[in-house]
Amino acid sequence: MNRSSNVKDGLLSEGQLGSKPISVHRLGTGNITERLYKPSNVVFKEGNSSMALKAAEEKSSKIKTLINQTTDFKKNDFFTSLVNGDPFTLQLLIKSQDTATVAYGDLICALNYSLTDTWQKGDWYAFGAFSGLHVENGQYFVQACVLLRCASAQRSKCGAETSEAYTHFKEFSLDMKGYSKDTFLTPEILSEGDNLPKKGLAWDTNRSFDKLWSNAGSLKDPLLMAGIYGRLYEKD
Repeated sequence: MNRSSNVKDGLLSEGQLGSKPISVHRLGTGNITERLYKPSNVVFKEGNSSMALKAAEEKSSKIKTLINQTTDFKKNDFFTSLVNGDPFTLQLLIKSQDTATVAYGDLICALNYSLTDTWQKGDWYAFGAFSGLHVENGQYFVQACVLLRCASAQRSKCGAETSEAYTHFKEFSLDMKGYSKDTFLTPEILSEGDNLPKKGLAWDTNRSFDKLWSNAGSLKDPLLMAGIYGRLYEKD
């Protein structure tokens, strides 16, 4: 059985997962996926780990260059954009009701969603996945599925900081598959204004935390982000 974090009323609190000390940190420059569990004292290791860090940093630099060359959305194809400094594979949501599946290596993220009639087509959302070494402000391994509002109609702005949203989701469900059995999972939802909707009322999750859903219009505020984040300590 996979290891999962404790979530109470939609809030992430300091605690322990197994024997690993953890705490909630604000990471990177964006505010929509910053609330990740990570070790409170990140250690940069020698040998193979430092080589992996160097390779990840070089890859991140190349991806940033490519992202800066992209412009407006043209279709719902897959693209790469930095979310909390990590190169997520994303797909634009262009229908008011649909499904989406995005893979990143062995990690598979699946989404089923329906928007209300008030959906504004200038309010862009994307769904994506990432599995790899985070190197933006520390070295730690992340596996994540995320549904997020893009800051503007540019690919490079999917993952950029924003606290505004105007679209209500009638319902949605998010599933994570293919993650390591040793990954610690944390589900979270942020609504317009960086608010944390109440778990059990506005949204819910299963006992293993690899599924996240909101049904029957229970989420009253416009959605900023919904995601499942995983930490795999043994690959740090």
